[in-house]
Amino acid sequence: MHWSRERTLRRSAGTKDGSDIHAAHWGPFFNYNPNNDTWQLSYVGYRALPNNGSEFLGNYQGTIFSRWASEAGDAGLDSDFGEAAESPAYANDQVVLAPDDFNVEGPWPHPCQGLQGTDSFYPYQLNDGTWAALVGTSHQEIPDPWSGPKWRVSLATAPELAGPWTRYNPNNRSAPADAPCLDEILGENPIVIFLANSFNITSYVCKQTP
Repeated sequence: MHWSRERTLRRSAGTKDGSDIHAAHWGPFFNYNPNNDTWQLSYVGYRALPNNGSEFLGNYQGTIFSRWASEAGDAGLDSDFGEAAESPAYANDQVVLAPDDFNVEGPWPHPCQGLQGTDSFYPYQLNDGTWAALVGTSHQEIPDPWSGPKWRVSLATAPELAGPWTRYNPNNRSAPADAPCLDEILGENPIVIFLANSFNITSYVCKQTP
């Protein structure tokens, strides 16, 4: 109760000509790194074009960006994430994970990547100190952007929260872009937290295909 808006951290460019990967922003999260007692802001940046009869282009080529707080500890949540000193605020944000071999017209050579690009990212630390994240995509491309399966999820891993992040392909570690989808669930943006010595998917957005 009694929430109040403090300030704007990021503002989408709002362009719709496909030129700007920051045309639309989505899915901001604060991620805590216990190794250096610092908070990270992560979010998705999309390009945008008018939709057409065969492709959903309202947001596509999703790319995960991040920025570290300018102060350590919980004080970092109230500190600067680049918005005070830069215009636009995302000018020096780091690319964490982008779609591989992206081609707006398709086809995509990888099983768990589609026109929407990398549409979600939520990192969590494993018991050995390394990191993992469920990363999503959506196949909104030709020949029928409205048929399934959409909002597929695969796994990415990194030695540190800062990266480098690599898609996890257990069948061929030398081909990370071919990371398989984890399941057929139409779930967007799954969130994983650690509870009682086990990892639990606590929430995701369930989509129904028309």
